[in-house]
Amino acid sequence: MAGDPPADGGINAALSPCSVIGGLGPGTRWLAGTGTVAIGARGGKAEADALARADSLARADLRARACVGWSQEDCDMVMRGAVQGMGDPWFDPARGVACSIYGIPGGPVDLAPSRRSAEVAIDGLVSALSAALANGETVRLEPVATPDGCAMPELAAVGFRIRNGLPQVAFEDSGVASLSIREVRLTVSQAGTNLQVTASVVSSDGTARSGGLAVFPGSAYGLEGLIAGTCRSDSAIGLTSGQRAGEAGLQVELGLQADGDRTPDSLCDGQGFALDVAASAPARVHVYSVAGDGTAAHIWPPPPGSGRITGDASLGGFTASPSPGGDERIVAVAVAEGAPIGPLDEHHGFCRVDGFSAAMIPVGAAVSTVTWRMDTRADVCGQASADPAALQVKAAKAREAIGGLPRCGD
Repeated sequence: MAGDPPADGGINAALSPCSVIGGLGPGTRWLAGTGTVAIGARGGKAEADALARADSLARADLRARACVGWSQEDCDMVMRGAVQGMGDPWFDPARGVACSIYGIPGGPVDLAPSRRSAEVAIDGLVSALSAALANGETVRLEPVATPDGCAMPELAAVGFRIRNGLPQVAFEDSGVASLSIREVRLTVSQAGTNLQVTASVVSSDGTARSGGLAVFPGSAYGLEGLIAGTCRSDSAIGLTSGQRAGEAGLQVELGLQADGDRTPDSLCDGQGFALDVAASAPARVHVYSVAGDGTAAHIWPPPPGSGRITGDASLGGFTASPSPGGDERIVAVAVAEGAPIGPLDEHHGFCRVDGFSAAMIPVGAAVSTVTWRMDTRADVCGQASADPAALQVKAAKAREAIGGLPRCGD
């Protein structure tokens, strides 16, 4: 519910009519962004739409002021520290204007000197990678992840700097899943009070070559340590770094694409995305969805499909929605044609999996996974789709919906 106009909080000089009546707190210097939408008289849907629009404009205004010359990843990090002037956008009835204001205390954020030391360390990793890769080679650069395979979108800027530092290399990050190119995998771990990012260059046959490492303070990217417990760990489902080769060198590659972005770390509520899978030899494939709290479902093949693929196959389109436990991991399990694929060998269609574990993955199976989180940035997804309370309600409903599915094997 929109509030009444607050008293003047003594923020920076009037940036808009709303900043005069806004208030981020007296006695503090703020870098502020404001949004105003004039509609005249208050009330009804027009007021609600104006308030939502003003809120989005305020975040966009602050982003533009705070992020001049910064990468998108750095800007995302800074915007996580933005605070709202009231807790809700408000309506000024005297002017007929919907208002919102966001600010960052203390003015523009200075990432030095921790950022400078991090960039020096990452540049050293880039040099080692350059020696491990061939000029003109095409590789796939995987997002930074923990040893358990949990994606770390907070460190996306590390991948951005590595990519920019290797102009002699082509990066494949869109299109149908490919098995013929090498991957650069970036694994982050704790190194005392610092973070360590290790690069590995993995060939199509699964052999790996060191690509160097970088050690730097987590504070350079707004982290004081690793974020734990935010995704379903690989150890719980019998994997290492989210992948596994099968018997006779069988490999499977799972791909997720949304709005042209290959394997995005996060998706907005209601955003459409597509899944595809590729195998290095004729294979049978089953695909599961495993939420962060362990809630799981078998999602492919659909009836009456057998799951048999030769080369690559589309798994269809899906719509992102809040997942119980904070993230969703898609798991593709593949076996050679004629081999059993586990306890759900002849199953197809949606069904509930009680206690997804390594038992679901037969010996000799190849495995590939992708993991995504719900994006809660209002300036990216819109105010309505980034409301934390609403997302929690939807996640609870998703858990109930999966619980209402027939149990696999019944």
